Amino acid sequence: MQVLNLMYTNSEVANLLVNGTENENWIYEDKTRDIIRFPEGVGQSNTDYSVYGWIWPNEQITSIWSGQDADYWDKLDRFNKNAKASPAKGFIWKPENVQRESAACRDIVDKYYNGLILGCLNPDEAIPKFNEKLEKAGINTIINEKQRQLDVWLSKK
Repeated sequence: MQVLNLMYTNSEVANLLVNGTENENWIYEDKTRDIIRFPEGVGQSNTDYSVYGWIWPNEQITSIWSGQDADYWDKLDRFNKNAKASPAKGFIWKPENVQRESAACRDIVDKYYNGLILGCLNPDEAIPKFNEKLEKAGINTIINEKQRQLDVWLSKK
């Protein structure tokens, strides 16, 4: 828990995890404004340190990269605080009434997913076949059941 607490609250720890080591992976461009950039020759190859900051506990306490708006984290914080929650937030659907259709559709998705995602299948040909098979397997029955349950749930809110 102490490590998690540090990851969430300590900007030095967060910066190390998200951006790497100072003077090796990044340097200060403007220390006063906490703006960093790559050192000369770094950030150009696949072997350089690179990570997706959003996967770490609190990217918003890390330095700002050169080229980003200096108040990027403040703007992101305001955006997040003003975001509107989906009216379906908290809804959990129960698939019991469409188990057969769900299993059939899952099998079809399993058959097509990798080929479509990896670009092995021609989407102009595969997607219409994929959709047709999903419709025959009962995807619209699943959609209608989910909508019915959502409508009931919303009416009770």
